[in-house]
Amino acid sequence: MRAGLTLQKMVAFHRDQTAPHSPPLRFGVGINSGLAVVGNVGARWRYSYTAIGDTVNVAARICDLARPDEVLIGSVTYEQVRERARITPLAPIRFKGKSRPVFLYRVSALTPGVLERG
Repeated sequence: MRAGLTLQKMVAFHRDQTAPHSPPLRFGVGINSGLAVVGNVGARWRYSYTAIGDTVNVAARICDLARPDEVLIGSVTYEQVRERARITPLAPIRFKGKSRPVFLYRVSALTPGVLERG
């Protein structure tokens, strides 16, 4: 979450410092927490380091929903960080292949002192 907010802040700074003729860089950040399989996946002749699993799939969908300059998190991440940031709950979203709605939250800032606490 801290990395996502920092990315957005640095991109905004870069955008403010860039010449008017340069196309602005804008993107959304989606974060989800949970179990995943991480490692070298593939065959002997071709493999790559990757992460797979439902947690990763939901993270990708959250990322797709995040608007430019926005940081969205899933409910597991929310439970881990809810006291450490200013967070706004959003309407639950139904993802294809999921039997239950996914609860999403918009992160606007870290609470004071979070960087010092780790």
